[in-house]
Amino acid sequence: MIAGLVVVLLFVLQPWLMARQFHKIASRNGAYSGRVDDFGVTVSNTGGSSRLNWLAAPHYAETPDAFVLLSGDKNVSCLTVLPKRGVREPGSVDGIRALLDRHIRRL
Repeated sequence: MIAGLVVVLLFVLQPWLMARQFHKIASRNGAYSGRVDDFGVTVSNTGGSSRLNWLAAPHYAETPDAFVLLSGDKNVSCLTVLPKRGVREPGSVDGIRALLDRHIRRL
């Protein structure tokens, strides 16, 4: 009985615990910035930067709030989220969409 309650409690708390860990990592590394160009995507923060070329993320999905770049393997082991709120000008979202459509496939 107790073990079942503990399992249910952990199942319910797991998303909150994971979100807390992600927030700790993000606050430690500072603000993130992203750059999308004809060669791929670069994501940077105070800890360094990471470059993702179009071959590594051949697919993307668009939500009302973000572009989500997905790896090509069947398990989608890697994804990169580009929040739309991060663009400097409202028209830039259309430019990013056009650039993604030119280089990778929309799902």
